[in-house]
Amino acid sequence: MAICGKAFLVRNDRAHGGAGSGKGERFRRAAVLGCGLAGITAAAALCESCGEVVLIEWDRLPPEPAARPGLPQANQLHNLLGRAQVEIERLLPGFCAALREAGCGEARVADQTHVLESGERAPERDLGLRILCAWRPVIDHVALRLLLADRRVRVREGLRAVGLVASAGGEVSGVVVKGEDGEAETVNAEIVVDATGTGSRAMQWLADVGLQQLPVDTARPDQWYVSCLCDRPASRVGDPAFWLFFPSPSCSRGGLVSPVAPSQWYVSLTGHGHDEPPRTFAAMQEFAATLEDKGIAALLGGAVARGAPNLFRRTIATWRRYDLLSKPLVGFLPIGDAIGSLNPLFGQGISVSAWQAAGLADLLRGMPSGPAREQISWLTTAYLRHAAMACGRAWALGEVVGRAVEGLTGGRSRVFTELIQDFPELHSHYVRVWHLLEPAETLAATGNRFRARRRRR
Repeated sequence: MAICGKAFLVRNDRAHGGAGSGKGERFRRAAVLGCGLAGITAAAALCESCGEVVLIEWDRLPPEPAARPGLPQANQLHNLLGRAQVEIERLLPGFCAALREAGCGEARVADQTHVLESGERAPERDLGLRILCAWRPVIDHVALRLLLADRRVRVREGLRAVGLVASAGGEVSGVVVKGEDGEAETVNAEIVVDATGTGSRAMQWLADVGLQQLPVDTARPDQWYVSCLCDRPASRVGDPAFWLFFPSPSCSRGGLVSPVAPSQWYVSLTGHGHDEPPRTFAAMQEFAATLEDKGIAALLGGAVARGAPNLFRRTIATWRRYDLLSKPLVGFLPIGDAIGSLNPLFGQGISVSAWQAAGLADLLRGMPSGPAREQISWLTTAYLRHAAMACGRAWALGEVVGRAVEGLTGGRSRVFTELIQDFPELHSHYVRVWHLLEPAETLAATGNRFRARRRRR
């Protein structure tokens, strides 16, 4: 499982020359800033079209899965929903099988996922989807190992991006980086991908090269969640089920129990800013007893914590609107959290970044012929639109779904539960919306169709 063999990983080698362009390669070099999952999937998207893809990472990457300072939510478990699975598998074939081999949790949706929404238990039936869960360092490790099987990709560790190099015509031509000794160098590249996450400094970089101010949308989810690994009670060993209890208008608190091993769970409890996060496992057990359903509290009653709880909080969500720039920097492509930091309650960050990367791969394959500058200009505009579409789907997901359900039922959650109980096709469509596999805007029309069928009965 080690990924740091000499054949794969270049450690801050300052004397580097680019690989020559081969068959099917349109560009000499792309630089990807950040070696998290967004950067890994972006590099996978670029491989076919670039002679060399260089991932630039400040952290020293561990040879086995381990938390590191620059890895977002490194101590948290992540659930991979349908869109994430589909797109990562497209970019890195064999990913899902490799993640299973690494020991991820897995369950069928929805007969093995016990869901509480708006105070109502959702129907439990097999909808043909799966949910996968794993510790974030394991997910990234598996993806990076698959990526580095392509010899056009290399990682340069111990380097921090500090600025962009751009021509007077508004094209990116490289990135300025500094090593641990403070020495600066320029990595020349025709495409630069910003996968540096929520701490991206791209807005300042764009201002430094004379680009217009970037519009930013903001929202205030003011959500937190506390997570802890625990040993299951003996009666629950081997149970593959998940429990997902979502907050409702009457209760701002929720919970998630995910299987990470036959004998262990990863438990996450969530609340709003006005809720006090529990700091110990005993406090988590007490907090679980305040949820609308006592199911999670019952599970935790016989569980034993393995370590202290980890807290993650997001007060403000931001969406950097690169798609609204009249003159974007040609060849500069942000991705993932560098574009939008989303509401953590819905767990869509990995899905969105993987979707953005897969769209980049599709655009590269369908790029029109012509001079290189025109190709990259077309790619930049098309990619920023696609990336905004993916971000926008997740940004407004809860609001759009909420309006659709309220319109169907007059705000009565039990009516919707009865609808999806009666019509498995509507239930499947609804769940696929949450997995970002169907547009949320289609839910109202689909629901109205089944509501009319119910009236005719």
